[in-house]
Amino acid sequence: MKKVRRRVTGQLEQGPRGPVIVTEAGDRWVIDNEDIEPELIGRLVVAEGAVIGLDRLNVDWVGEEHDEA
Repeated sequence: MKKVRRRVTGQLEQGPRGPVIVTEAGDRWVIDNEDIEPELIGRLVVAEGAVIGLDRLNVDWVGEEHDEA
């Protein structure tokens, strides 16, 4: 079975089920990775990984988004 991969950008928050990325469109992605740096909470981030449910992303990496403007 092929895994669907996705890259998401949004605000990293601490939710009841762990870290959550809230996108500009209002989508919420629960992050399935215990190695999230605590200083990223509250910041705009980019994450990439495999979708493992309706709203869960098993991320390979998470990093702070840097505005190119």
